[in-house]
Amino acid sequence: MNATHGGTTSQSNYYFNPNDFTPEVRGVLGDAGRNFFHGPGINNFDVALYKDTKITESTRIELRFESFNIFNHAQFLTSAVGNDINTTFFGQATAAAEPRIIQLAAKLYF
Repeated sequence: MNATHGGTTSQSNYYFNPNDFTPEVRGVLGDAGRNFFHGPGINNFDVALYKDTKITESTRIELRFESFNIFNHAQFLTSAVGNDINTTFFGQATAAAEPRIIQLAAKLYF
């Protein structure tokens, strides 16, 4: 998906539109406020369920289900969003944290 803005093409993998930024003119103060830009947020939910079942008096089994990032939200790394206006990666989110991970486990205690 491409969108044309200001005569240039921006890709859909941009975190923000780099065409909205221009280098400052020397000797002129800019109009951006202090700390106006914040990187991508984190939206992470982990879930774990387990069940202990006695087999004998001294033996038991533990069944576990664990899921990390259960809703599989993309979590772009703050260090991976290009923030240098002089590079070709300005505004692009180039890396993300781990996707959804699901684990099943069984432990036998004796």
